[in-house]
Amino acid sequence: MAVIDGSKALRKALKDVFGQQVLIQRCQVHKTRNIMDYLPKHKRDWIKRVLRKAWASETADEAIRELHSLATGLETQYPDAAASLREGLEETVTVLRLRIPGLLQKSLRSTNTIESTFSMVAKSMRNVKNWKNGTMVRRWVCVALLDAENRTNRIAGYRSMGVLISEIQRLTNVDDEDQAGSESKIA
Repeated sequence: MAVIDGSKALRKALKDVFGQQVLIQRCQVHKTRNIMDYLPKHKRDWIKRVLRKAWASETADEAIRELHSLATGLETQYPDAAASLREGLEETVTVLRLRIPGLLQKSLRSTNTIESTFSMVAKSMRNVKNWKNGTMVRRWVCVALLDAENRTNRIAGYRSMGVLISEIQRLTNVDDEDQAGSESKIA
């Protein structure tokens, strides 16, 4: 499973490396921002509440119905907002399809965790001005990531990772041998 911001290139790369069975969760924070860009300020708070309510649904099917209903309601006055909502809509509810507990689900709804890590790396490296070569850059990134790891807390709901793994296997029909093959692609 991968949580992404909606980048088509990143989505394609994930599919190329891990195959069509990779589960993609679109960042709900980025999706909300994208939709808000097409709405007047006086409509934004209301639409945000509707989006949050839909994404807090008990099931993915219920969320999808609510999101499609919202898109239909936006269509006449705000067709670009409706189109933005419809684009990748199913991928915004992957965490609901996985039926994982609330805390872990909340952690996996957005790219905030990885963006926080990248922010720590950028902060560590911002004063280095004279990069000698690619090896030096990689070393600095590795050191910055190790430092970020020491300052990062576990994601909320980490104790439910076993449920997440079981659910991913259920949805993708991946067994332990297939998983070992995928892990070797990462290394």
